[in-house]
Amino acid sequence: MAVAYSKDLGERALRWMASGRSMSRVSRLLDVSGPTLYKWRSQANSRV
Repeated sequence: MAVAYSKDLGERALRWMASGRSMSRVSRLLDVSGPTLYKWRSQANSRV
């Protein structure tokens, strides 16, 4: 079942990864799946 995450959570995850935290650490801290983080990162990169 899909989970609706807030825009703020996605932005926070991207900031944390950009600052050097590993994707697996961010995933654990925010309780977000790895594939979701990959999707957010890909979407953010396509907007640039």
